[in-house]
Amino acid sequence: MGSAATAADVNAGLAANPTAADPTGLGGGPLPPTPTAAILKYVTAKAAATAVRGGGNGPAPAWIVVGTHAALCSGSGDDGGGLSPLVTAALPAPAADVVSAWLASPAATGDSGGVLSFPVLDGAAQDLVPTSLVVLPTRTSRHNCPAAPHVAAERLRGLLAEAAGGGRGRGGGGAEALPPAASGDDGSSFSECNGGADEAAPTAPRGAVVTIITTAAGVVPLGLAVARCLPLGGRKASIGASPAGTAATVRVALVPAAGVDVDSEDWVKATTLLPYLAAGVRRAGWWTDAPPNEFTTDAFVAEAAAVVDRLRAAGHDDGLTVEVKRAAALAAGGFGGLEGVGRAAADAGREPALVVLTYTPTPASTATATAGARVALVGKGIVFDTGGLSIKSRAGMCGMRGDCGGAAAVLAAFEAAVLGGVVRGGGDAPGAGVASLSAVLCIAENAVGPRALRPDDIISMYSGRTVMINNTDAEGRLVLGDGVAYAARDLRASTIIDIATLTGAQGIATGKRHAAVMASSAGLEAAAIAAGRTTGDLTHAVPYCPEFFLKEFSTPAAAMLNSVRDRSNAQVSCAGAFIGSHLPSGWIERGGGWLHVDCAAPAEGGTGYGVALLVELLRSYREELEK
Repeated sequence: MGSAATAADVNAGLAANPTAADPTGLGGGPLPPTPTAAILKYVTAKAAATAVRGGGNGPAPAWIVVGTHAALCSGSGDDGGGLSPLVTAALPAPAADVVSAWLASPAATGDSGGVLSFPVLDGAAQDLVPTSLVVLPTRTSRHNCPAAPHVAAERLRGLLAEAAGGGRGRGGGGAEALPPAASGDDGSSFSECNGGADEAAPTAPRGAVVTIITTAAGVVPLGLAVARCLPLGGRKASIGASPAGTAATVRVALVPAAGVDVDSEDWVKATTLLPYLAAGVRRAGWWTDAPPNEFTTDAFVAEAAAVVDRLRAAGHDDGLTVEVKRAAALAAGGFGGLEGVGRAAADAGREPALVVLTYTPTPASTATATAGARVALVGKGIVFDTGGLSIKSRAGMCGMRGDCGGAAAVLAAFEAAVLGGVVRGGGDAPGAGVASLSAVLCIAENAVGPRALRPDDIISMYSGRTVMINNTDAEGRLVLGDGVAYAARDLRASTIIDIATLTGAQGIATGKRHAAVMASSAGLEAAAIAAGRTTGDLTHAVPYCPEFFLKEFSTPAAAMLNSVRDRSNAQVSCAGAFIGSHLPSGWIERGGGWLHVDCAAPAEGGTGYGVALLVELLRSYREELEK
C-alpha cells in the first residue's frame, strides 16, 4: 500500500539536504567548462522533501511554487479556497496569507493560469526574498501536453533568470554531472546536475527553490520546463551568472499532489528518469546552440567520445561499442551523401564523420537473450549549414549552427536511455522492450569550396541509389539517407527513428512547437504522438504516402533528384520520403519500423527538443509498433 505526502512530511524534509556522489562529470569536451550555468538539482521524497533551503553565505534563495489551482488548494469549498498544506510548507511563513487570498481571486482561477510575485522579509538575514506562485492552466487542447509545460517555461524563464544572476536568453556555459540516484533514510531519491561552481562562495547569486506540486504525469514535462530555463551554452556573462561568475543553484522539489501515491510505479519511474532527461536536454541544447567556430565536426566527435567515457565510468562498459568513420573511410565505404556534403569543409580540416554508438547489455536470463528489438536512432548533425553552392541568404544563414539538433538529441537520448535503464526495459509482452540501442550520428559541415557538391553532380548513396544534386541546400536528407541505410543494412535494426532539423516547411506545416512525424506504421505514428504529449516534446503527423511524393524526385539522369520539383507539394512528407527511399528494398514490408521526425522549428534556439521524445518512445516500446 502506497503513501501520500503530508504537510508534516514536507516540514520534516526541509532540514534534509541529501547529497550524491559525482562519478561522471562533463570534462574532456571541446567547450571549456565555465562557472556561469546554474547548478540544477532535483529532490524527490516520500517526505516530499522540499529539502532545498540551501545555506552557505549567499543570499536566501528565491521561492517559487508551481502547480494547477487544484493542486495548490486543498480542494475544499465551492470557491476552491483553502491553501494546500503542501504549499504552506513550501513557502516562507509570511507568504501564506497573501497566497491564500490571491488563489481565491479571479486572477488565479482562469484557464490560462497566472503568476503572483512579491517579496517576503527574511528576518534572520534581513533580506527581501523574491517569492512567486505560478498557477498552471486547468485545461489544454488535445494536441498539447496536459501538464502545460509551455506555460511553466514561459512563467519561469524570467523568474529563474533573475534568481540565477540576471539576464534573459540563451544562458551561460558550464559543466555538469549525471550521477545515479542515491537513497535517503526517509525513502527519498536525489539526483543532481552539477555546474561545478562553489555553492558556498560568499559572492554566490541568490539561486532559487522551485517546488512543483504535481501528479506523476507532470513530473517529466514540468521538470524539463525548469531545465530549459537554465541552458548551459553561451558566452554572455550576464546570463545565468553573478557578476563574480559563480553559478546559481536552482533546486527543484517534486512534490506529489494530494492523493498521489509516492510509491506508485509511475511516480517512481518518472522521478528516477527525470534527472537524466534534464541533463540530456541541457546538453543537447548546448551542443545545438554552440558557436560553429568552437563546435566543429571534431568537437562533436569528441562529445560522443565523452559520452562513451561517462557511460563506462558509470558501469555500462559491457555491451558498449563505438565506431567512427571519417572522410577517407566514408569515401571508400560508399557514403556518397555524407562524404559529399562534408567534402568542402574537409579540405579545411573539418572532416565529416559517421559516429555509431551501440549498447547491447547482457540479458538478465537466457530466456530473454533473443527477446526485444534492435533500435537505431539516426540524427542529422550539420554543425553549420551555408547551403553550399546553392548558398543561403545573409539572413537565412544566421542561426544555422543549430542544424545539428537531430544528432544532438540522439546522442543525449542515448546517454539518458542507458543511464536510466531504458534499454531492455519497455513493455511486458513477450519479446517486448529494447534489447539493443544504437545512436548513428551523421556529422558534417555544409561549406562552400572548390570540391563542394555542385548542382548537376551525381553521387552514389550508401543504399546504392544514385542521386543528381539539384539543390545543395537540401543536404540533410543526403546524410540521413546514408545513415538509415547503414542502420538497416549493417546494424540490422528492426526499428529506425531518424530525427533532423530538416525543412523550413516543417514550421509552416505543423508549427513552432510540434515536430512533424511520418511513420511507416499506424502504431509508430500513434506512439510518437503519445510520447510527445507525455513529455512535452510535441509532435503531429504528416502524410506517409511515398507513392505520391517520390514522384517529385524523378529525373532521367539518375535514380532520383535530391530536391522536389514542386515546392508546393507537401515538402515535409517529400523530404521524409526521400530518406525512407534509401532503406533496403522490402525492409518495411518484412516488418521493419521506420519513424521520421522533422523538428526544425521546435529545436530552434537550443531547446534540447527530441531527447525526452526519443527516450519515451524507447521506454514505452512494444514490438507491435513495427507492424
